[in-house]
Amino acid sequence: MQTQGIIKPYFDKEATDAIKGIAIVIMFIHHFFTFPSFWIEGVNYPLFAKYAVTLSLATKICVACFCFLSGYLYFFCKCKDYKYSIRKISDILINYWTVFLIGAVIAIAFADYSYSVREFIKDGLALSYTTLLFGWYVNLYVSIMILMPILSKLLSKNIIVDILIIGTIPVIMYVSNCFITSQIVADILVRIGDWLPVFLIGYLFASYDLFTKINSLNKRIIRFKLINIIVWVALMLGVLVARSHYFRLEYGVIGFNMDVIYAPLFLYALINIIKALDLKALYKIIRCLGKRSLLMWFVSCLFFSNSKSVLQPILYFPKNPALVLIWGLLLCFVISYLLDILISKLINWKNSLLFN
Repeated sequence: MQTQGIIKPYFDKEATDAIKGIAIVIMFIHHFFTFPSFWIEGVNYPLFAKYAVTLSLATKICVACFCFLSGYLYFFCKCKDYKYSIRKISDILINYWTVFLIGAVIAIAFADYSYSVREFIKDGLALSYTTLLFGWYVNLYVSIMILMPILSKLLSKNIIVDILIIGTIPVIMYVSNCFITSQIVADILVRIGDWLPVFLIGYLFASYDLFTKINSLNKRIIRFKLINIIVWVALMLGVLVARSHYFRLEYGVIGFNMDVIYAPLFLYALINIIKALDLKALYKIIRCLGKRSLLMWFVSCLFFSNSKSVLQPILYFPKNPALVLIWGLLLCFVISYLLDILISKLINWKNSLLFN
């Protein structure tokens, strides 16, 4: 059995922020340019629309990166109990609710949108997504945090057993789904079946220090820095191409998310490229984005939800895709930076009230 006292993270806090920063850039490409059906009239990118499905599948690696990274970092938590889970769940909900309420006000006041009580409650609980379209990860994260205090006690004893446990999760979730009549519960079970294994593979990579072991093998095989960088770039591109064609293996009603393989390969290559390239100015910018990645994710949802008729003209104002991406990153970063001032105070108040 692995012990946390011996194992150290393969990458430090700065590298973690950089990974999140690159993942949020990929996510913004994913959101901004691969869902033509979400564009309002006047927004048109024919080339992106033509290859939307392929690009969408490839760029959704960003979700896998966040999910894997969450599992990887969870291993290093000292107390994997329900107190910790409640703390993390309440943190993400405070972030979500802040952006949700702002989105609801914009939709009502400026987009002439009217909520039913049921819809407002479901949106507020992240069980529907008219206000924050891409906010589905919230109920997934809550589900994972509820399960992890139990699962963490079962894992890190034997890697073969651990892999078998992870492999049974999609089977259990998808088979259970056959007997569920509630669409909300069914959707949650499918997401757990798809993404919990990715989270747990991240946990295993930390538990068995697999990045360090892979890197030791890498150093024995390839000794030249330039060749390594070429190999790592090729590996990242290969993962994106593979994911655009084979993102899930399906056997009847059961689906296996291939990100359990793609995420660690992509992140291993990405981490080593970050370490190898000395791009201090760009690195600093990427890290700043990474620190605000969760809030930026939520804020970006507003452009595609029930207030998109008001907000999309602002987002797509520059027209040029590269400028739209930069403009969108800047907008969401500034808004997130300002919101974080309030949210940090709310979280600190919550923690002092509940956990001290």
